[in-house]
Amino acid sequence: MDATDVAQRYFDAWNRRDPGAIFATFAEGGTYTDPNAPEGLSDRAIAEYAAGLFAAFPDLTFDVLDHNATGDGTVATRWLMRGTNTGPFRGNPPTGATVALPGADFIAVEGDKVRSVEGYFDRADLRRAARAAGDRAAPLRWAVFLRLRRSHPVGQAFEAQSR
Repeated sequence: MDATDVAQRYFDAWNRRDPGAIFATFAEGGTYTDPNAPEGLSDRAIAEYAAGLFAAFPDLTFDVLDHNATGDGTVATRWLMRGTNTGPFRGNPPTGATVALPGADFIAVEGDKVRSVEGYFDRADLRRAARAAGDRAAPLRWAVFLRLRRSHPVGQAFEAQSR
């Protein structure tokens, strides 16, 4: 199984809304970080975090826009998260708003498991969209700017795709 297959299996578990399956994609001691979990999560905390997102956004899905393997076991993935906020989210009551949040994950793969996920998205836009009134989609602007050196494998993968 190559690194992009492992990354896709990780997103497939998210799209099944299965916290246990998400956790199972990680290697022992694997870690997860994103703007809502900057301190990092490991072990069962990863499944608990996913369960909390599913409680707030029970129809949550990730549209994978592309995977780019860097050759060193890292996969850079651009995605669009969609969901409707029908449960409490980060201490706020549900709004019924539908969100579409673009983001990127850098997934380090070890064998057939995920060693780490570093997720990036604009947390302020997620909060604004979740607070938005009504059922209309609240498209979000891409506001996370990643500056990657061209010598870095992830920067090379994105640069190669843009040609």
